[in-house]
Amino acid sequence: MYKALVIDDDPIFQYIAEKIFNKTNLFEETNCFLDGNLALEFLEKNGDDAASLPDAIFLDIYMPALSGWEFLNSFDKISSSLKKNIPIYLLTSSIDPKEIQRSREHPAVRAFSSKPVTQEFIEHAYKDCDQVHRQSA
Repeated sequence: MYKALVIDDDPIFQYIAEKIFNKTNLFEETNCFLDGNLALEFLEKNGDDAASLPDAIFLDIYMPALSGWEFLNSFDKISSSLKKNIPIYLLTSSIDPKEIQRSREHPAVRAFSSKPVTQEFIEHAYKDCDQVHRQSA
């Protein structure tokens, strides 16, 4: 089982995501951040300890303090110093084809889903996350 990190400024979405994670028993631990800056601080602080790092990040695109795209730009700068390869799954209320295309072009982004998040998407993300970590081992 893996650890998930949810970055979304909507506490209701975080609650729903945690419920789906618990229901599926795929992610044993979930950390949630309402602000991408706090999530980046967490990743930097724990970058040397693979056991403390999440195995997957579920990231909202539209947030007030730091957008998902801004988070990705900052994540790119620190990802090579992290002791774990962490795949990112974008979640958004947008269905803009430009956003979908942009997500496909980012190397850390493994999948894109419109909200509301579904159990099927979480299961897909888990299988993909498992594949990423098996390749890294």
